[in-house]
Amino acid sequence: MRSASKEWITYTNARKSQMEEAKSLEKQAERVSIFEIPIRKETALPQLQAKPREKVANILYTVPLKRAQALATAFGYVGMSYKEIGLKSFEYAFDDLVEDE
Repeated sequence: MRSASKEWITYTNARKSQMEEAKSLEKQAERVSIFEIPIRKETALPQLQAKPREKVANILYTVPLKRAQALATAFGYVGMSYKEIGLKSFEYAFDDLVEDE
């Protein structure tokens, strides 16, 4: 069971970086009733090669609701999600302070 789990985890990790290719391979699979599937000891998963992904940082901070809403309004959309407010404010600050990348 452990080896099957490792193979599944490896596949799903590679799938994240190649979602379109994975979906294409998965759509090619033939649908079969679960009662028609023969029992076998080996698992067969589509073969995907994991592509290197850029490391990311998760940034979390808390601000008063009125300030967040005021910033969303200043960005031009009062209904903006908190995530969008955070990303836009980060991009705004990054462009203003770093701007080289």
